Parts: sequence; C-alpha cells; structure tokens
Amino acid sequence: MKKRFLMILSLILLVFLSLSANAQEINAGDTAWLSAASALVMLMTPASGFVGPISSIIIGLVAGVLSNYVASWRATRTRIDDTLDVFACHGVAGIWGALATGLFASAAVNKVNGLFFGNPMQLAYQAIAVAVVALYAFIGSYLLLKGLSLVMNIRVSKEEEDIGLDKSQHQEEAYT
Repeated sequence: MKKRFLMILSLILLVFLSLSANAQEINAGDTAWLSAASALVMLMTPASGFVGPISSIIIGLVAGVLSNYVASWRATRTRIDDTLDVFACHGVAGIWGALATGLFASAAVNKVNGLFFGNPMQLAYQAIAVAVVALYAFIGSYLLLKGLSLVMNIRVSKEEEDIGLDKSQHQEEAYT
C-alpha cells in the first residue's frame, strides 16, 4: 500500500512539474495536461516492476525536468515542428524511463539489480534496448512515409504551412 501511494505521488509530481513549467502557456482548451499525463505512461512503464518507491519519485522528478527542458529547447532554439511536443513527452520520458530502470532496478523489488545496486550491465542492456528501439522506430517510420508518399501527398499545402500546423491541422494556437 505504501509503495502504491509513493508511486502515485511521484506521478502527481511529474504532472505538477510538467504543468507548472508551462503555466503561462496553458489556456482552457490546451492539451498540455494531457501530454504530461501521457508522459507518465511512457516514463513509468519500463521501470514499474523493477524500482522501489523512492526511486520512482526520483525518476518522476528527473523526467519532469528533462521533458520540460527538451520542450522549451525545441520551441526556442530549433525550427522543428513538433506541434504537441510528442518527442519531449513520449520520447524523452520513455528513454529516461528505460535508462533509469538500468540505474535504479532493485532485486528487492524484482530479481534484477541496476547500476546503483551493483549491476552495471543492466544499464548497458537498457541502453542497447533504447538504441535498438530508436533504430527500429526510425526505419519503420521511414518505410511507412515512403510507402504513403507513393499513394498520397504527405506534406501540407504552402498556405497551411504559412498559417502554422498547430492552427491548420489541430486548431491549436500553441506556437503560432
């Protein structure tokens, strides 16, 4: 019961951090809270059966900071059009959750220890898994886009791009 309470508390902290960092941007129809909540799934799924409650709080706090940093960096320093900060929420939280499993895994919770409990190979296994999944996702996405481009237009019109994809495709005013 105590473990479940601390796990829920860490998830609430992640939502709070995600929302508070972007509080000035949130309005009545904003989807930032939904992005933050879905990041929780990406974050804790890899580690959920392998880490203790204190570790889950640390993982949640780091994920909130990392995700917000990546979202802010993308918005202010790049021209990448990631309308709903999908990579910042899902990609960064998922990568951190997988790597954090390699750091914080405990045999007291399951039968595997991570780096902080004397098994540095677990972090290596997690890093290899992250790299393999990233490569698989890239190749799969590339092939799907190439296949779709043979039968349909995969780019929006110049007018829609000038308006901004947030507005023209999602009826959001996040970055326009």
